[in-house]
Amino acid sequence: MEAWQHRFHQLQTDDRRNDELLRQLVDEVMVPALAAVTATERNAVKMTAKSSGHGRVYQSGRDQTINEG
Repeated sequence: MEAWQHRFHQLQTDDRRNDELLRQLVDEVMVPALAAVTATERNAVKMTAKSSGHGRVYQSGRDQTINEG
């Protein structure tokens, strides 16, 4: 992320006319792209399972501990 911050800062200091173009780029391209990534991450885990007979299914989106005696 620091590399992008540096590049944006450099564009701003090189020519102040770039400010509006940078704002437009962020508003029109980057904000929607980041929103799409965030939405995708929220729905990233989808699990389905099927068991029959005496079968068992254990699913976890993260840590799981199973204690059977």
